[in-house]
Amino acid sequence: SPPPPGAPSSPGSPAPHSSGLVIMQPLVTPSNLSFGTAPEDLPEMYSIAPSVKMKSIHWSKIAPTALANTLWVSERLYSPGGLQIPVERLETCFCQKQLKKEAAAAPATSTKPKEVIILDGQRKQNLGIVLKALKVDDATIRQGILVLDDEILPLEALKRLEAIFPTSEEMEMVMAYEDDIGLLSREDRFCRELGDIANLQQRLHSWIFMLSFEATCDDIIPNILEMSSAFHQLLHSMKFRDVLRLVLCFGNFINNTSGARQSKLVYGFRLQSLKKLLDVKTVDGKETFLDFLVDWVATEAPEALDFDAELSDVAEAVKVHLQTVKTSIAELKREITIIQRTLVAYNPCNAEDLYRTTMGPFVEQAQEAVKEIDKNFKIMNKSLEKVAVAFGEDLVAFQPEEFLLDVHLFINSWVAAIKRRQALEEKKISKSKKGKRTSPEPPPDPFSPMTVVTTVTPVTPASGSTLTSAQAQNPD
Repeated sequence: SPPPPGAPSSPGSPAPHSSGLVIMQPLVTPSNLSFGTAPEDLPEMYSIAPSVKMKSIHWSKIAPTALANTLWVSERLYSPGGLQIPVERLETCFCQKQLKKEAAAAPATSTKPKEVIILDGQRKQNLGIVLKALKVDDATIRQGILVLDDEILPLEALKRLEAIFPTSEEMEMVMAYEDDIGLLSREDRFCRELGDIANLQQRLHSWIFMLSFEATCDDIIPNILEMSSAFHQLLHSMKFRDVLRLVLCFGNFINNTSGARQSKLVYGFRLQSLKKLLDVKTVDGKETFLDFLVDWVATEAPEALDFDAELSDVAEAVKVHLQTVKTSIAELKREITIIQRTLVAYNPCNAEDLYRTTMGPFVEQAQEAVKEIDKNFKIMNKSLEKVAVAFGEDLVAFQPEEFLLDVHLFINSWVAAIKRRQALEEKKISKSKKGKRTSPEPPPDPFSPMTVVTTVTPVTPASGSTLTSAQAQNPD
């Protein structure tokens, strides 16, 4: 008796059914799935083989390790059950070439072949944009990749290409296409043009790394030097020490209130406390403790007033994120290691393939450059540790970025206080000069000897009399 539906009599043999229908038979097991090794507990898959060569459906495959938790498995969507396949109809509709009919076929009408698109729509669109911008044909791009010619493919073009380049699975789908290549879309043909280049994605990535290596180092090295210089200045600035001494001594005096339950005197303070100097105001509320310090230093110790000049590199160092520098160095090392491993197993695809001859010398030079960078980073890190110890910071919890920011903000506040003081001084001088110009002159003192005016009135003497000079001066 025939087997029940869904239970085939022998693997790979379709069970006959009326009207050209067959029941799917077990053909594929987890050990030989076309998309890789599946989990051990994945059940058998059923399929049958067509009798003629068919067109292809280009699946976007699911990774084998992800299959177990998908609906395809949990809901048994893979199971054919009693599904009947219309073999003849499918073969007639989707065979690669039209089947010959016993009856005379009607004359075929001339139709334009339809373009075949394999890549995902978004991938195709993005790749098309990049290819259009390059303005070179596929063969030239292939040649540029083989000989690593950055005139054909500049760095920015490579970055754009890598960002939207098809995955290895998508490349496999394109390479599996066996029909008329001329029907493929431009983007699919491009992928086929490059499909035989070994480790293509890694090759592009390594090439980008090589072209951008110098610029990457130019970003890292100044950051290390700026941090090292800032730490050196903090450790050796005598003027900054003088200012810190004043802050501590004046602060201890203020805190040493008689009758306090607990002494507030300290031997030192963390530099994050410097920002609090702006919070302490004078009695009239017009100035801060920082303004007082600046005024005192300007009057009594002017040599320390410009201590910020000895900490000139702090402003640049505060922009550096140490963890980013550390990560960048580690990334350089990782990329070099990957290229080294690639070179060991690399087989050129033809005589024009210059990947090994170009990348080999580059990796040696890059490795030496990274060693030097790493050496400078370790020296900087030693200075960092010395700063942490010198200023009483917990080395384990020390955040150099925050520490430098506290110093930077204090410097800015100090300079701003100096400018406020100068503005007040200039205002006083200007007011004093203006007062002198507008003050009225006092009226002359009539009793002052310098202002006495003697008026002589002429007198006509009487007839027969003579006016002596004494009488003329004193008529009385």
